[in-house]
Amino acid sequence: MGNKAPKTIFTDQDHAMANAINTVLPNTNHRLCIWHIGKNTTHHIAHLPRSSGFRDKYWHKLLYQCESELEMENIWKAMCHEWNLGDNKWLDNLYWLHHKWCPTFGRVTFSAGIRSTQRSESTNSVFQDVACKTITLSEFVSHYEKQAEKMRNAEVTDYFECARGRPQIMVANSGILKHAAHVYTHVIYRKFQAEFLHAMSKHIPRSDIDGPSHTYILGAEISERKHIVHFFPSDSTITCSCKLFEMQGWLCRHALCILTHVVNVTCIPSQYILKRWTKAAKDISLCDDVRENFHDAMKSKTLRLKRLMQLSFSVMNIGANHDITEKMATSNLLHLRSHITNKMQSLTGKDDVHFSRENDESECAENCGNEILDPLRRRPKGVPNTRLKGASEKRKRKESSSRGGT
Repeated sequence: MGNKAPKTIFTDQDHAMANAINTVLPNTNHRLCIWHIGKNTTHHIAHLPRSSGFRDKYWHKLLYQCESELEMENIWKAMCHEWNLGDNKWLDNLYWLHHKWCPTFGRVTFSAGIRSTQRSESTNSVFQDVACKTITLSEFVSHYEKQAEKMRNAEVTDYFECARGRPQIMVANSGILKHAAHVYTHVIYRKFQAEFLHAMSKHIPRSDIDGPSHTYILGAEISERKHIVHFFPSDSTITCSCKLFEMQGWLCRHALCILTHVVNVTCIPSQYILKRWTKAAKDISLCDDVRENFHDAMKSKTLRLKRLMQLSFSVMNIGANHDITEKMATSNLLHLRSHITNKMQSLTGKDDVHFSRENDESECAENCGNEILDPLRRRPKGVPNTRLKGASEKRKRKESSSRGGT
């Protein structure tokens, strides 16, 4: 990871893992998986989530909608009082961990909108159908390669659509939407456009201009919740109390309402465009990673191999688009391999590097031609050498013997 700790880690309620994260990664925000919390409710308060009065009025608000600590406290107290949950030990333990699962405490830390361990769970679901005791090793490898190829093809397809096509812009004359469609991927653009459309329903009941800071209070017609937006015209800095940008990485509807309807901005300020959500995310992050870690990286072959594989994959991804670019990439890679081999000979003073270069094609062909077979099946102890008979055969023989005896 280039000595970079993750900003947020999602786990279940495992105490050993929580202690380890707190010790090894003290600056990482540890969050509890919402999906696991919801699953545990079926064991501890199974009868309550079935009631819409409990689920919609209290439980979903606590897990997904709270924006302040005071709001969370009021909802929790009202829930415990109405449903008489003061003596529930599981809920009591969950309350003492509310800073790890309540959304109001995770809004200041980037988590890409993730609330659960969905990345690992989605990977598990890909292989759970074949992960059984009867599958052979070669069958599992074959299934793994097919699933990996399917994922890579989906990623290449999305990359091609983002590079060649443009998403549908709901408001054709909006400059900020055109800018978003130009820089963001299609998935992120649709999320940004949804926030832009919701901004039309916001109104500004009060504003305050105090020197370099402009403060706006926004509300909606059907909600009593208010949001505070601070805007600094000197450097186009804007912040909102909902903390959507800090948590997910794109501007919220409240900030867009001020930028488009008050300030008349036609482009997204550069400081509010995360590289990871842009169409050129791979190329930009690759350059930054190489530039930042080139001088101070550890002398590790694994880290060097990682950086080279990232760069070579981007070259292969671009070169595979056309026959001419494929020939260009192949020619340059062969020339680069020859140059690196000669350099390795001068550094090590050995000729085995040249030998590996001359014979790597034949060696690869021999290795790739070998077929991976399952190990030989051996009969366990106590199993007779004769063929095992099925239940239908045993039933027929029993019936025939009984008729013969009669």
